[in-house]
Amino acid sequence: MNDEGFTSQIKDFARYAIEILRESTHVTWYKIVDFFKQESFYRSHMAAAETTIFDTMTWKQKLGYLASAHEAKSQAAAWYPANTLFNGLGDAFRHAYWSSLCVKRIGESLTSSLTDAHETNYDPATYEYYWKDRDMDLFNNTVGRGYASTSYIILPANSKFALEAGELRYLSPLGAFVNSAYNDDAANAQSALIPTNQ
Repeated sequence: MNDEGFTSQIKDFARYAIEILRESTHVTWYKIVDFFKQESFYRSHMAAAETTIFDTMTWKQKLGYLASAHEAKSQAAAWYPANTLFNGLGDAFRHAYWSSLCVKRIGESLTSSLTDAHETNYDPATYEYYWKDRDMDLFNNTVGRGYASTSYIILPANSKFALEAGELRYLSPLGAFVNSAYNDDAANAQSALIPTNQ
């Protein structure tokens, strides 16, 4: 890439960062810098297939993806109890909102590829019912993408409405051994996908 192309990419990235800062209550300039200073940290939480896609993305796309994940996680923690943030109502909301934001910021096709790849980060040898977690997350991601494609403005309230209307799913009951340790939030043989209004 020549200097002119690089300068153009930097300007495009800066405009996009300002746009995200204007619309987000959870993303700050510090956080945007942090996304890139600690890219290896964020990558360590990705599935291998997700990292492969992430490595092909532009700075702008990476920012959109990481900012969306951060914003959805922060909003879920603000609205839902800590014990619901994994396989509960808060987790259902987070996935739907994350997917909605991603569609707006990086497009539906890339969002679908990344979020589907993200759900391959389970080890069946250490977590027998991992597929129940995966199915819940894929379901809520799909609903979130659908909301983004039909709504011009993506608000956390859209995903909260979907949750309250029972359009999202959570797992219950929970509690199982993962990596030989009991985990209160892990899926077990009895865990089933439940509409979020029940």
